[in-house]
Amino acid sequence: AGEDLAPRDGYAEVNGAVIVANRTTLLRVAGGRAEPLGVPDAPPATVLPAGAGGMRAGRYGVAVSFVSDQGEGGLSPLRFIQIEEGGGLLLQDLPTSPGATGLRIYRTHENGAVLYLAAEVPLGFPSYNLGNMKLGVAADTQHLRQMPPGEFVAMLNGFLLVAHGNVIRFSEPMRYGLWSPRHGFVQLPDRITMLAAVGNAVFVGTRSGVTVLRGAKPREW
Repeated sequence: AGEDLAPRDGYAEVNGAVIVANRTTLLRVAGGRAEPLGVPDAPPATVLPAGAGGMRAGRYGVAVSFVSDQGEGGLSPLRFIQIEEGGGLLLQDLPTSPGATGLRIYRTHENGAVLYLAAEVPLGFPSYNLGNMKLGVAADTQHLRQMPPGEFVAMLNGFLLVAHGNVIRFSEPMRYGLWSPRHGFVQLPDRITMLAAVGNAVFVGTRSGVTVLRGAKPREW
């Protein structure tokens, strides 16, 4: 019982800011201001066919993401829709979040699989029409999510490490609020009680001893 009541807070310095962790949240403290680390994951918008838009007939994929001064959040699940020749796309129920300042809208080419930036709008727009406009850069936050909270944090060569239970999650490089649920973690056999990065090694204390994870990047462990 005493161990369960022990403090679990941790912190790490990142480019003049301090990342503070506990069991329920990750905070970024900078310039006297504390805010949640990262950008919230966006839920999908409702996508409907529009009668006009000048687009080619085909099946289109659409997704959205939130943006803030911390960058871009994880992309929403895709929504697919079939449109007729010359038609367009109508997005309704555009999501909002107090942790974001804008919304990016991505779509594929007809019958395509790669999402490209189609528009960026301020929060509060209830709907938006997409037509045959020039598309921008490809999305790079698909399958990524906002970094979950943990009990201990550390920095390793541009990666934020967050430990919770017996799992260490690591961020995308230089994007401390984003992680990959598919690949961005390592699991230990015991509950983690200490986390420290020294040089190109991470020392992980558990109930049964200390494990050393060696490598300049998490994928080298």
